[in-house]
Amino acid sequence: MIGSTLRRGAVLAAGLGVAPLALAQELVEMHAPFGFIGVMAGMGMLFLLGIFALGVVNENRKNRDKLAVIERLVTSGQPVPRELITGEVAPLPLPAERRRDIRRGITLLCLAIAVTAIPVIGSGGEWRYGVWGLLFLLPSLGCFFKAWLTAREIARGASSGSSQP
Repeated sequence: MIGSTLRRGAVLAAGLGVAPLALAQELVEMHAPFGFIGVMAGMGMLFLLGIFALGVVNENRKNRDKLAVIERLVTSGQPVPRELITGEVAPLPLPAERRRDIRRGITLLCLAIAVTAIPVIGSGGEWRYGVWGLLFLLPSLGCFFKAWLTAREIARGASSGSSQP
């Protein structure tokens, strides 16, 4: 874990070092305020650094919490669940999986409608800009199809609320 964090930090530091070199080129006559562009580039790099730091801190906090729970279980003499050590997620029962797929499909469908409608309205009726909605429409249809297949599986009696294999 430390090695991957150090690797990510080294890549980020190298990226932070390259941007000032690009800004250190000889000035050409430009009409844009160069100082503003430099400040915005620096703020962007700090923003990325902040996102990276939040991710690392959150990952470390989760690992510490998980290890604390394992330690409490071991000291109290209780067995440690396999999922806690391996990080595997227990499979959902088929009805719960179907509900999750339908909810995900509805969410993606609403996103597809929004991503289609907003550019079309903003461009004054140019439908070719609305094609970006397909990015969310196709996964939405896939979720609905998966929910339909799960419903068929439930109807066949493969699961009566128990976990799938």
